[in-house]
Amino acid sequence: AMAETFVAPYWVSVWRTMYAFDPVGDPALTDAMKARVVGLVAEMWGEQINSAVVEQRIFPHALAVAERAWTDASHFHPLGVWDTEFYGDVAGRLNHMSCTLNRRGIQSSPSSPGYCSWSQVD
Repeated sequence: AMAETFVAPYWVSVWRTMYAFDPVGDPALTDAMKARVVGLVAEMWGEQINSAVVEQRIFPHALAVAERAWTDASHFHPLGVWDTEFYGDVAGRLNHMSCTLNRRGIQSSPSSPGYCSWSQVD
């Protein structure tokens, strides 16, 4: 796929930043240290969080972190380089999962403009 520079709107930038995080990208890590990385954790905090908005703030960011943990590193590009085909597929998966969470009663925010097709099959 052709890569191009893309300046994303806020709602894309946040999940994309979460998704593009490289857990072993710190040059100070030795190969032995990198080998001990066994997973990722998505934590959420903020000054303006209460029970009315907590799920909307967690998702889809945690979904992006979860998918990132299971995606081969060869798919990733530096932030600011937008592989339209790859990230389009990611956005589709995140939207689908947000809709699935909504159907299950979890108030996930959308990861991009669109709608939930309630006829989706899990």
